[in-house]
Amino acid sequence: MKFTSALFSVLAIAGLAAALPLSYAGNSYRHGLGDRHPYLLPRPHHRLHCRLQRHPDHHLPDSSGICDIANASNLTNPNFIALGQVLKVPTYVCNPDNTSCLSKPGTGTCVEGGAATYTIVAGDTFFIVAERLGLDVNVLLASNQGVDPLLLQVGDVINIPIVWAELVE
Repeated sequence: MKFTSALFSVLAIAGLAAALPLSYAGNSYRHGLGDRHPYLLPRPHHRLHCRLQRHPDHHLPDSSGICDIANASNLTNPNFIALGQVLKVPTYVCNPDNTSCLSKPGTGTCVEGGAATYTIVAGDTFFIVAERLGLDVNVLLASNQGVDPLLLQVGDVINIPIVWAELVE
């Protein structure tokens, strides 16, 4: 009988602890992109003014910006995420940032000088190669008809549109 009541007491305490709201956990948080942001545990006395204005019912925010995620996860290139890489998604972002970490796409239609081909290396995509060369990605795709951009492999050779200079006599 004593064993049964002791077991009941232990289970009751464990159940009570599991039922407590997260705000009673001992951890604190930092607003924005602090070093503890993935483990946000708000407490009743905390105020998040920017979110309270948009979310008066105190629901978790519905978005983080691409650049917020890239910064929190220490991504040097948000266009390339390794398979199995763990991403940190900040919560309670007042102004989601979707642009500051992204490179501007190229607008060129051809490259002056340089080789007419390019050999794909690890991490390359048509977008990244076009960006590196200052080309519009659609121009690069048009120069490589028949190449599936989703199936690029290291060592593949793609065409680069270049300016041809001819000597006229």
